[in-house]
Amino acid sequence: MIILADVVSRLRVYLLVKTERHPTETRPDMDNLDFPQVTAADIREIEKRAHELRAQAMADGLRFIGRAVAALPGKIAGLFARPRHA
Repeated sequence: MIILADVVSRLRVYLLVKTERHPTETRPDMDNLDFPQVTAADIREIEKRAHELRAQAMADGLRFIGRAVAALPGKIAGLFARPRHA
């Protein structure tokens, strides 16, 4: 570990430290990558699942928007309502 400098900021002292990286020899070889064999049926399954997840997300988003729009008149009326504590 190599200390580069000391920095004083509002009564706190921070050490700026340079961390050493691992040598490139310890990194995995990029030539030995194994890719899984994916068939057309697997791709169709993945696309089907993705379509279901998108449909769920869209339904949740529209439900959220619908509830917000439905609650809006009550919130606006609450702005003009007389205080009940008086």
